[in-house]
Amino acid sequence: MPESQGLIFETPEAYAEYVQHFKFKGVGFSGGEPLLVADKVIAYTKELRKTCDTDLYIWMYTNGILASEKICAQLGEAGINEMRFDIGATNFKLDSIANARTYIQNLTIEIPAVPEETELLKNLLPKMVEAGVTNLNLHQMRLTPYNVKKLIKHNYTYIPAEHPIVLESELAALEIMNYAKENDIPIGINYCSFFFKHRFQKAGFRKMMAQTLGPKDALITENGYIRKELSNVLSYENISITNQGNLKGLVSSLNLKHKSYDYQNADVLKVNLMEHKNEELFLIEPKDIPENSVAFDIWNHDYIENGLREY
Repeated sequence: MPESQGLIFETPEAYAEYVQHFKFKGVGFSGGEPLLVADKVIAYTKELRKTCDTDLYIWMYTNGILASEKICAQLGEAGINEMRFDIGATNFKLDSIANARTYIQNLTIEIPAVPEETELLKNLLPKMVEAGVTNLNLHQMRLTPYNVKKLIKHNYTYIPAEHPIVLESELAALEIMNYAKENDIPIGINYCSFFFKHRFQKAGFRKMMAQTLGPKDALITENGYIRKELSNVLSYENISITNQGNLKGLVSSLNLKHKSYDYQNADVLKVNLMEHKNEELFLIEPKDIPENSVAFDIWNHDYIENGLREY
């Protein structure tokens, strides 16, 4: 059953009205492998085009194995703007990408930046362009409980940031980008740093919920939280939205035509201002990351950190 952010959408109509209600600017179909249920992807895409604003951008991810020319034509006709291929799953073959070039406006290769594959990808760049690829997205590798047994076999350097990341993966991505620039290879390359993905994606969703479901006069921080100050208590709230029946306590309802939702405000941080130095707790973003732990928590809920930390 199609879902997003834990919400289940049993019909294309329910999903399309959800996207339109919150004014999302883009929709991506992922999986698993979406082309295993290509009929659903096509049906949901058609309804999105019927219901939502015309500038909604729709893309999908695939390993390309099932991306026949017929399927690509149907996806293009339905209104898919972009297909993103994981060629690492097909031994770096580009055949299926060529099937899509006539029907899909933007063709992207999206893979992890694996240090050992740096030279292979540099040599493959001209062939990507020839196949019709417009963009290459390189993801930063990170250490997780699911890949630790394989990653520890490599002599990687792990950076203890928001989540442990692989330094050599970032260096590989930057090397590939520099190679394309120096050799004037006409392909857009995006390095998807986990720092930025982690910071901006969740903040964007929080902000959408706060703007649509929060009080009209709410002070919404850059990081998407509702900021309140009352009786020397500074608090930050997040709005959670779920399928009906999944929340306990004080719950509000959002009733749309094809689906209803429950949502509620939840405190994620409370600070008694009388217990701390007021000069550390202002709304103007400090030049440096606060060293005081309480001030750091406040800053981290007010703002999205810029740039990469030194390491």
